[in-house]
Amino acid sequence: MTALLTSEFTSYIERKYIKPQDILTAILKASPILGLIRKDTSMGDYVDLPINYAAPAGVSPSYTYAVSGQAPGTYTKFTVQPVKIYAYGKVDNGLIRSAAAKNDKTLMLQPLNNEMDRLKEALTLQMGANAMGSYGFALGQVLATPGGTDYVLTLKEPSDHIKFYNSMLIAASDTNGTSGALRDSGDTCKITKVTRGATAAILTTDTGYWTTVINGLAANDYLFAKGGFGSGAYGLSDWIPATAPAGGDSFAGVNRSYDTENLAGWRISGVGMPIEEAINNGMAVCAVGGATPSVMLVNPLDMASILNAYKSTARPNVVYAQGEGNVAKIGYSSVKITTMQGEIDVITDRFKAKGSLLLINPESFVLLSCGELVRFLPVDQQGSIFRLTPAGEDSTEFSIVGQWQIGCNAPGKNARIALV
Repeated sequence: MTALLTSEFTSYIERKYIKPQDILTAILKASPILGLIRKDTSMGDYVDLPINYAAPAGVSPSYTYAVSGQAPGTYTKFTVQPVKIYAYGKVDNGLIRSAAAKNDKTLMLQPLNNEMDRLKEALTLQMGANAMGSYGFALGQVLATPGGTDYVLTLKEPSDHIKFYNSMLIAASDTNGTSGALRDSGDTCKITKVTRGATAAILTTDTGYWTTVINGLAANDYLFAKGGFGSGAYGLSDWIPATAPAGGDSFAGVNRSYDTENLAGWRISGVGMPIEEAINNGMAVCAVGGATPSVMLVNPLDMASILNAYKSTARPNVVYAQGEGNVAKIGYSSVKITTMQGEIDVITDRFKAKGSLLLINPESFVLLSCGELVRFLPVDQQGSIFRLTPAGEDSTEFSIVGQWQIGCNAPGKNARIALV
């Protein structure tokens, strides 16, 4: 069929099938934090997020001392810039021709449909993991140093298996991507098998032995998709880090060590406590400190513990995404539990690391983007999003790009409870 990808058929595909809104909806459904927070599509080269983290000092029972002690409120600003993420797909035209043999345009779409859905899933995984993680963009860690003749590598946290899939090219570093460099000049292993499980997750490669291809690979190393090291958006692990920022900190242009709670959220230990006690103690700290969370984001495995503890009092609820149109119709199943600070909605996020609870005030965060969060890249002046690959490949290609960032103008409204 020589007219397989004529402008007429391409137009039909884009009019009837290609809807960037569908990709946006898939991303927001899979990543609750991206759905729950405010949206701002007017991001330019950068955005300043001002914050007043200390009140004026001129207050005293004595007027004289109020005057002499006067000092203005303390202000600063987080400056964030957009980052890009790309998704590239390619379909063998032979598959499309086979479907087209039945003279049904709908069937002709099926190969593109299948590939687009899988690409959409891969993009969702990457953006969801980034949002709950860090701009370092680490996807997981190595449990133990693979042997010299091992094609297999075991993940330190089994639930991280959701971030890996076949054919990914994986690099490694002894840092989480916010500093340092990749091992062995960024050499990568290609994943050929992912063994998934609640107690163990294993990555298999056929590129060569893990420690031969990535020289120096060791226990506790961090793993990255090729090109991902240090290139992600700011995630919740950046805005509310597990460890308080130390002197010399410089995050989005701010030294947060001057006021680690107001500038980097609250860190509360619930280690060794029953989970309901950890939650109540955490909410008490929030009440004293001025944090105002309305949502608790948890790993599904931690949700099981919460439900076991609150099984007689928890009640189901739905929390809706912030946005317009179809976005506002996206709902996240939650359970409401009662704490010493009132009720809070507990929502699972499969990208949330196990072993801690995030107490979030969604209004303090914003999902920034340069126009639409994700869009197809046009390949010609007519705006078509499909094109034939160079001669000899006989394929059709398409690309999706996201230009985005996550901002926060009040980290002190949020908290993190460590369980382990």
